[in-house]
Amino acid sequence: MYGLGFTHAMDRLWQLEFFRRLASGRLSEVFGSETLPIDKHVRTVGIPRMADKYMSEVSEADQLVLENYAAGVNKVVEQI
Repeated sequence: MYGLGFTHAMDRLWQLEFFRRLASGRLSEVFGSETLPIDKHVRTVGIPRMADKYMSEVSEADQLVLENYAAGVNKVVEQI
């Protein structure tokens, strides 16, 4: 999973960053006031809270898979 995260980040870091901002309600930081309604809606829905809840409920093996993927992505970000 580390390698997959690394490869995804090498090819699609812009897309990962876009979706990270979308899911956290932070598109307006980049795109301005046009995306403010989207940010407000997403923050109301609370995707980060749902993700935290999910991570507390998944098995240790699944957490390890997700953490390894994120480590691969983060390694590419460190190299930029």
